Amino acid sequence: MSSKMELYRRYHAPVFQVACRILQDRVIAEDVMQDTMIIAFDKLDSLQEVEKLRSWLCTIARNESLRELKRRRKVSFDDESYPEIDASEDKVFAEHWTVEEIMKEIDALPDGYRVILNLYLLDNLSHEEISETLNISAGTSRSQYLRAKARLRQQMLRSDERRTEKSI
Repeated sequence: MSSKMELYRRYHAPVFQVACRILQDRVIAEDVMQDTMIIAFDKLDSLQEVEKLRSWLCTIARNESLRELKRRRKVSFDDESYPEIDASEDKVFAEHWTVEEIMKEIDALPDGYRVILNLYLLDNLSHEEISETLNISAGTSRSQYLRAKARLRQQMLRSDERRTEKSI
């Protein structure tokens, strides 16, 4: 088996997951996965630390996914205001939810919020890195993160209310 086929076989799933998480469309995510692999094959010689191959591929996938979102003009940031969140309540609030349920709620957020939460919480990018990636200011990244968190909390509260109504 060729080294490119082995690379594809080994890493296509995590690359696809990154693209799917950002794009929320399996067909487009597959295209981005293919594009990512083509870019990686072309630039493989530039990778200096082989042990960082997975991270490098996922970074390419993230950047290509964000480029695709921008191309489709699907990422927008709003000025909706949400109440301040008491961070001490987050832990108690999250104890009633599984990771899968929380991810489903994150996936239901508008693209701008979902992308910021994914980049900050799941990809561990700083607000400065997010600002460079999305071509926004670090302050916008921070405020959108707080708004996304508040919106997520509202969604989860509504879901909790629906659960309670069903159980009565």
